[in-house]
Amino acid sequence: MNTVTIRTSSKGTGYYVRTSYNVKALDAWRAIPGRKFDRTSGENFIPLEQRRALWNLLRTYYAGETLVTDLVGTIGPIPQSFASDQWRAEVQQEMDKELDEQVSKVSEEPRDAEIVEANGWAVVDLPAVHGALSKRASRKPKAKRRAAARP
Repeated sequence: MNTVTIRTSSKGTGYYVRTSYNVKALDAWRAIPGRKFDRTSGENFIPLEQRRALWNLLRTYYAGETLVTDLVGTIGPIPQSFASDQWRAEVQQEMDKELDEQVSKVSEEPRDAEIVEANGWAVVDLPAVHGALSKRASRKPKAKRRAAARP
């Protein structure tokens, strides 16, 4: 099994990382700002500010390899990157399932209000209030007719 070795620089400004050669990871290594490769030792120097990029690179391209550090010693296998396509698909399925459940609950509940778009405005239509207002509106004309009908 391959190992990834990380040691802290003597000044504490970054990390020296030694990994097995991985063609797929070359562009990712080169994309880390401030990275320097030392040909004699075969190590990449990664600035301290780029530790998140280093960790993401290790999880993406070196998952399963044993991680060894100078401070802790052997840590164990590097976990797989959470940004993998499989993980994204699983999360998307879970989110879709949860959304479907919420939508089905909402559609089963009685609806007291409804949002209606009118002239570019979103209007809340409350059937109970609308019915009460309709009854009042229908009463007013009758009252006016009665008053007009009186001599």
